[in-house]
Amino acid sequence: MPATSILNAAHGLELILNSVLNNDLRGVRVEFISFVAVFELESGRLEARDFPIRVDVDDYVARGNRCDVSQVPADGLGGALLNLIGKGDRCYSFWSGDVVGGCTRFFLDQEGVKGVSQSEATKLLEAVD
Repeated sequence: MPATSILNAAHGLELILNSVLNNDLRGVRVEFISFVAVFELESGRLEARDFPIRVDVDDYVARGNRCDVSQVPADGLGGALLNLIGKGDRCYSFWSGDVVGGCTRFFLDQEGVKGVSQSEATKLLEAVD
């Protein structure tokens, strides 16, 4: 696994996320999992962030997981021609119960991240101690 700073790059957190989902939570529905990163700063203060987990849809489909695929209605003549030859945009849908640890790659939604209070962060750390 390549080395990266988990404080400075989302990639490091995603490596941890995918490792845990593949090895420790294989088969667990991801919709019931929270990914909270707790950092202890040099000052001793805790900083915690709750990241939404997202599915890598391209990888999910490529691995042959169950999904429905439909053609997106064409926008203009170019879109209609692409649809006609099977190269138009597609819409993928799948049941959330099929999205489980180990079925695909996942990533963290950086825009949807929420802060976690110092007291909640302390409770989380005490729960895993």
